Amino acid sequence: MTTGNNKTALAVVLTMLHGSALADDLHYNNILIGDRASGLGGAYTAISDDATGMYYNPAGIVYTENLQLSASANAYYKSELVYKDVLNGGDWKRKSDNLVPNYFGMTTKLGDGYVGFSYAVPDFENEDQDSKFTNIPGASLFVINLINNDETTKIGPSYARKLSDEWDIGITLYWHQRDRDLTNNQFIRLDNGLYEWQNVFFKTSESGFEPIIGLMWSPNDSLSFGLSIRKTYITSSSTRFQATCSSNAAQTSSQCTPTGGSPKDPTITNSSKKRDLPLNVRFGVAYFQSAKLLYSADISYFESVDSDTFEAEEVINYALGVEYYFSPLWAIRGGLYTNNTNTPNVSSGSLNQRDHVDLTGISLSISRFSETSSVTLGFAATSGDGEAQIVTGSSQIQDVDQTSQTVYLSTAYNF
Repeated sequence: MTTGNNKTALAVVLTMLHGSALADDLHYNNILIGDRASGLGGAYTAISDDATGMYYNPAGIVYTENLQLSASANAYYKSELVYKDVLNGGDWKRKSDNLVPNYFGMTTKLGDGYVGFSYAVPDFENEDQDSKFTNIPGASLFVINLINNDETTKIGPSYARKLSDEWDIGITLYWHQRDRDLTNNQFIRLDNGLYEWQNVFFKTSESGFEPIIGLMWSPNDSLSFGLSIRKTYITSSSTRFQATCSSNAAQTSSQCTPTGGSPKDPTITNSSKKRDLPLNVRFGVAYFQSAKLLYSADISYFESVDSDTFEAEEVINYALGVEYYFSPLWAIRGGLYTNNTNTPNVSSGSLNQRDHVDLTGISLSISRFSETSSVTLGFAATSGDGEAQIVTGSSQIQDVDQTSQTVYLSTAYNF
C-alpha cells in the first residue's frame, strides 16, 4: 500500500479534462477580429464602417465604399498558462501557438442597401505538450503528453440599410462551427517501482447559427452610437469521451482503480447534448473630434448560463480605442480592453474548480494607405493572474498567470 510521499506523487496526477483548455469557454474575447477594430481594442460597435463591421455591428457597413475587401491574412496567436508551485515547488506551464487566418470580409452596395459576406475565427487553441518530470516527492518519473486543438469559426451573409439620415440597421447570420480534439496521456512511476498510467481521448463537434442584429445612430458628423445583439444557437452536437488506465499500485488517484498492472478496458461515452450559450449585448460610442482624431468606447455584456452542458456567470467587458492620422497616408491606433472570465472565484474547501483569471489587454497598430488599398500591422497582448485548482480531488489552490499575444498583418481593398 502506498504511503507518505507515494500518496503525494499519486495525488499530483493532473485531472484529465478539468481545466484542459487554455482559454476556451472561460473567456469570450480571446482573439480580436479585424485590422482597424483590433487596433482599437475591439471598441468598434459605434464605427463598423468597413467589412469588419459585419462581425461587430452590421449596421455600420452602410458607410463602406462601393466594394470593399478586408482580410487578416496572417495572425500569429500565442497563449500561455503558468500554474505556480504545483510540482515540488516548480511551475506547471501550458502553451498554445499557431498562425490563424482569423477574418475575411467583403461588402458591396445593392439597391437601397448593402450586402456582405464574412468569415471569422474568434477562438483558437493549438496545444502540444510533451513534458517529463523527475523531481516529484515519492516519484522517480512523471510524463505527460497533451494535444488539444480547439477552433471556432463563423461564416455567413450580412445586410444593412439606412432607415433615415440618422439611423441605420443591419443583420448578420453566421453559421457556427466548433471542433475540438483532445488527447491526454499521463504516466507516473513511484519510487518503490509501482506505477499508474492514464489515457483520455475527447472529441466534440457542434454546429448552429448566430444572428447578429445591429443599430447605428449618428445624430451629427462628430458622434455615433452603436448597439448589437447576438446569440449562438446550437442545432447539433456530437461528443465522444474515451478513457482507460492501468496501475499496479494498491492505492491510486481518483481517475483509476487498481488493475494489477493490466490495462483497464476503455470507458466510452457518446453524447448529443447541445450547449446553451449566452446572449451578448454590445453598446458603443465614437467621437470623431476631427478628420485626424477618433475616440471610441465599448461595453459588452454576456448573460449568465446555468445548464447541464454549459455553466457560466455573467460577464462585462470594456474596450477603449483611439485613432490618429498623422498624415493622409499613415494612421496609428491604440486600445485597452478586458477579457474577464465567466467562472466564480475559487473558494477554499471545494474540489475541481475551474480557473478564475480576469485578463486585461492592450493593442497597437499602424496602417499605410494608398488610393485603393491599405496594409495594417498590429499587435495585441493580454495578461492576468488568478487562482486555479488543477489537482484532481484535492482542495489545494494554485496561483496562476495567464498571457496571450497576437501579431497580425491585414490588407483591405476598395474598388
